[in-house]
Amino acid sequence: MGQRPTSAFASGPNAELLDAVERLNPPDAEVFPDPAVASAIEEQLGLKAAPSNLRWHYHVDGPRHRLVVLDNRTQRACAGRVTPPQNIMPSRIEDQIPEGPLPAGLEVLVLVAPLVVFGPPVFDELLGSLAFRIGDIVTYFTQRNDANTNQPGTWPDAVESWAYAPESFEALLAFLEPYKRVAILSGDLHYASTQGMTYWKRQGAPPEPPARYAQLISSAIKTEFQPGVVAASRVLGFAQKVYRDRIGIERLIYAEPDPPPVQLPPGATLPRVLRRRLKARPTLLPVDGWPAGTVETRPFDAAWRIEIVSDTRPNLERPEQARAVPFDPAAPETDVPTTLDGYRAVAARQMRQLDQANFRRQILYAGNIAQIHFTRDAGGLAVQALFALHARQAVLNRPEVYALHTVRLDPRPDEQPPALPGSQP
Repeated sequence: MGQRPTSAFASGPNAELLDAVERLNPPDAEVFPDPAVASAIEEQLGLKAAPSNLRWHYHVDGPRHRLVVLDNRTQRACAGRVTPPQNIMPSRIEDQIPEGPLPAGLEVLVLVAPLVVFGPPVFDELLGSLAFRIGDIVTYFTQRNDANTNQPGTWPDAVESWAYAPESFEALLAFLEPYKRVAILSGDLHYASTQGMTYWKRQGAPPEPPARYAQLISSAIKTEFQPGVVAASRVLGFAQKVYRDRIGIERLIYAEPDPPPVQLPPGATLPRVLRRRLKARPTLLPVDGWPAGTVETRPFDAAWRIEIVSDTRPNLERPEQARAVPFDPAAPETDVPTTLDGYRAVAARQMRQLDQANFRRQILYAGNIAQIHFTRDAGGLAVQALFALHARQAVLNRPEVYALHTVRLDPRPDEQPPALPGSQP
């Protein structure tokens, strides 16, 4: 089966499992699989009475990077009765990730987190708090599934992002901070995208440079976003603007809600969502939506800002089927006249562009394969090229780069942490 480069699979129960897999279908056997070996594997996997003692996480140090592969499935727990399960209990994160910083000579931590740690901010901010509740309702009324009546919040397709379970999400970000440069590789069933995050821990004297996290998301080769959502994206032009908006891109984090981290101006009242956030633990506060004059009363314990990465290539460098079609191919910069013929030209181009809803510069909904490399440009960059197929491309079955995303692994020298408008100097 080749070399086993990590201690997790070199000896012990994991090595025993790999040895058993090799014996499962011996070439001279008359019965496949071997019943005794299959029974032993079931026992090792915890499918019988005894619990499994296998480890599914591991790490490997390369010449310039450390690779850490997380186990998002066997160390989960629900923070409450009506909550989605956390991907890894906060107390188990340190069991899976070696303590930072990076050893001398290594430049970046590559974290393989099968489930997305942070996606497009609008998804996490607006959809996350509703997704599992909507899932429960849809499951109940469409499938008459009474099984989750007494165990809500467990619809599996709605709770996969780390950001939907804030306690473990913030614990992971804090644990990764000493590494400073982190590239997170994740998969999503429906879409591919790239985000960057600058992360500050509580500032001392002198202040410590922030950490940088690059979230690189690829999706399944043959799976596309749900047709209803794609149709809405085609019809509702503002949907693409929402994806690029600043909704949910900044947070101030306080480990405890007391003493109150903000002071309101006299007579001010808060909407329910902000009152609820001020009571939660950890206390995660946006920087927008507060009454004018609201100020921070104590330093944050952590803070972060997400940036939305888009394909910045000129139109002519993108695959032909993803390009914006000019009104006049002979004069691409020429606009349309304000006449009936001009209106017809706009309508024709609009119809042509509706076919490109799966191939946006920021979010690629089409099935894809990601190619990732790192450069030292601008202090350190992670580059994700997303290859996909288009039904109308000139050469069939030849993937092209429909999205090319570049994200910094070093913070910008002048970037400052988030702050409430009333607290900014």
